[in-house]
Amino acid sequence: MTNDLPADRRPFSSRSEPLPPVVAEPEPRRERWRWWLALSGILPLFGLRQTPPTTALIIYSCFVAVWFARTPLARLLSRVKSPRLAFVALMLAWGWIAELLAWTNEYLARDPNPALFHPQLGPDLLLVSGLFLGWAAAWLVAFRLAAYPLRSVFIANGLLGEIIEENGVVARAALAVMGANPLQSLIMVLYVVALYGAVPGLAMLGLEPRLSTSTRRGWWRVPVAMALVFVSGKAGAWIIRIAADAAGLVPPPRPIWE
Repeated sequence: MTNDLPADRRPFSSRSEPLPPVVAEPEPRRERWRWWLALSGILPLFGLRQTPPTTALIIYSCFVAVWFARTPLARLLSRVKSPRLAFVALMLAWGWIAELLAWTNEYLARDPNPALFHPQLGPDLLLVSGLFLGWAAAWLVAFRLAAYPLRSVFIANGLLGEIIEENGVVARAALAVMGANPLQSLIMVLYVVALYGAVPGLAMLGLEPRLSTSTRRGWWRVPVAMALVFVSGKAGAWIIRIAADAAGLVPPPRPIWE
């Protein structure tokens, strides 16, 4: 019998090396979700093949790419002593990238009335800084009020985009075509949600466990966050605009292609 063997020859004796941990295979549903997420991040890249190319939604592709790299990113950001300061800096940096992509989109389209803070890139990036700094301040307040995981931040900011994008023009257009073409209406809605949710989502990736520390939950979290982001974003943009005008940093607008 096994117990009659010497201790050093018993297969499960205390002197044996511990068996390696069993790694569970990922659940099929979760694995499928990851594939769908990766595919959604690739889709905006097809806009580069259009005439003129569309570049604004590439910020969502950036979000998907960084999401898949979130583990090493979290390891890197764990060295940062102040996660809140890092969140503000990342919000501004990713906001500038998003605005650069949006400006490029309007430039390639040669739109005479671009949906930007200013037709020229330098003043546009300066003025939009107030918006993104306002968003960062609003989310830092929201994180103290309730628990906001990454998906809640993305959805709340994305839904707010439906209200503020071109003063609601896109949302009204989506409603107008909903009866005749529900698929087109859905695509329009998802486009804006992805566009506006990507920037705070990118700023939060790798910092999530250190930012939203509250345990309060409830349906009220999303409308409260949307209200905070709306008011703070407007205030930030207004403050930067007044300061930039006073300093003479905003030239008269010219056509975007000049």
